[in-house]
Amino acid sequence: MKKRRLFLLIIFVLNTFLFAQTSEENSPQLLLLKGRFLEAVNLLEDKEAKTDAEFFQLGLAYQSLQKRVDALEAFNKAIKMKPGDIDYLNAAARINTGLDLTYEAAGLYRKILSVDSTNFNAMLNLGKLYVVQREFKPAEKLFNRLLEIDSTNSFFYEQLGIIYSKQDSVDTAIENFEKSIMLNELNPDACLVTAQLFLKKEQPDSSMKYLEIGLKNYPHHGKLNKLKGELRFQQKEYFDAVNHFVKAVSFGEPNALVYQKMGLSYYFIANSDVFTKRDGWEQKLNEAISTLKLAYELDPQNALTCFYIGVAYKQLEEYDLSLEYFNKCLDNIYPAYLSDVYAQIGSLQETKGNYTETIIAYQKALEINPEKKNLLFHLASVYDRFYADRNIPLIYFKKFLKVQKDADEKLVSYAESRVDRLIEENHFRSN
Repeated sequence: MKKRRLFLLIIFVLNTFLFAQTSEENSPQLLLLKGRFLEAVNLLEDKEAKTDAEFFQLGLAYQSLQKRVDALEAFNKAIKMKPGDIDYLNAAARINTGLDLTYEAAGLYRKILSVDSTNFNAMLNLGKLYVVQREFKPAEKLFNRLLEIDSTNSFFYEQLGIIYSKQDSVDTAIENFEKSIMLNELNPDACLVTAQLFLKKEQPDSSMKYLEIGLKNYPHHGKLNKLKGELRFQQKEYFDAVNHFVKAVSFGEPNALVYQKMGLSYYFIANSDVFTKRDGWEQKLNEAISTLKLAYELDPQNALTCFYIGVAYKQLEEYDLSLEYFNKCLDNIYPAYLSDVYAQIGSLQETKGNYTETIIAYQKALEINPEKKNLLFHLASVYDRFYADRNIPLIYFKKFLKVQKDADEKLVSYAESRVDRLIEENHFRSN
């Protein structure tokens, strides 16, 4: 009898253990731990009445499946059921930040700090959001509080540097960036901004110091190489400038300005004492032209680029090509819309009754763009009303009628009538 009871007890314990183990294997917590997120979602969604903890677990599962909107909805339901839970608020804030809903995220971090004013994570993330939102005063306050907790954190000094630089407090910004770099040299962006700030203060040696720190650890950093190339270009160190411009292009900064300054560096090298017509001069000029042409392709409106291509071709005695680029230079110095600007100024001065200024503006517009034939009509009309000499408006009306092709019929008709009338007036005056 005792053996039978012992056997039944063992069976009961085993069944209880196996049921508990099976139940635990299908729990949302274990499914989440095992990375079986889809199963966790299916399990939790099938439950009609969910607790706040289960909504939180559902949000975590959706988040792991990259379904951030569904995750946020689940976290918000958990928060509604338990408004002061920091884990729920923090999870929803992270999702909002990932969705670029920065103001919603900031509101949630403020709620966390209202529950726990010393919450490090909330202070840090709220501070970063304030910087993004350009709320610099509260951001400054938060990062200074964080420095009181950890004065060796380079990121906090970097953020203060960004805050002060955005407010044009250059000296204070530099001070914080320098502290950040002293604690962590492996931050190329901090080195770059510090170098830029020193250039703003016209301190190239200090700028170079931080460029060197950055490039020592990140020699393939495009922006650091670009800025060092620009600094060397300013210092007329053209060989070194070319070296860093080439690296800048190789490492992700192939823009028109880089190509232009690289090409100009080649040009100045070609015309330095190092090269003569017998030794590399022509090769360097051709390198200048090919590089400047890359700049021209990216920015065909840059007059300086066209000018130096023209000068280089002239030195190579390629006169037709030289003239072509000098003309492009002139086109860029006097862009097509400039004629329209002068025409608008003329119209405005005409409205105000300033006829002398009107004529000057219309003539300038016509000089810049002779294809604007209607300007001849406007000039004729102003001379007709303003000048006692009737020959001048007659000349301009005749010029307009001679060259007009697709002009407004009303303008043509009016010009024809004025020509007839002015000829008549001159005839009677001569008699």
